Amino acid sequence: MACQSCQMLSINGIPCHENNCPDRWQDFERECKECGIAFCPEEKYQVCCCEDCASVYRGIPCSCHNYEGIVDDLKIYKTFKRSCTNWKEFGKSRKITVDTDLTFSQAQERCQEFNENRTKAQIRKGTMMELTLQ
Repeated sequence: MACQSCQMLSINGIPCHENNCPDRWQDFERECKECGIAFCPEEKYQVCCCEDCASVYRGIPCSCHNYEGIVDDLKIYKTFKRSCTNWKEFGKSRKITVDTDLTFSQAQERCQEFNENRTKAQIRKGTMMELTLQ
């Protein structure tokens, strides 16, 4: 039981960080925003369990997810742009809404179209279009 940022101790056999330890987040499981499974984050502001889920969460389709016959088209979605280059910026970065009142398929298509045709400046800044429920 060791932490480079604080003096850890054990309370009833459970390792505990000091209250303001910057590495405290490593000890808590989170729920993946895309698939819902519990995971231990590798980075402080990580919201998805893996890169595939993170891609889908940002509106980029991947081969591991099957979207055929999905019922989510009954829900209303919106698309937004966000610029960030790492997980630390991800949670704090500003979301700029682009489109509203879309079906899942429409939102996914617009995200895919934007993300596949980004300029070099947008790629350098980490700008991507994502979708979420409205």
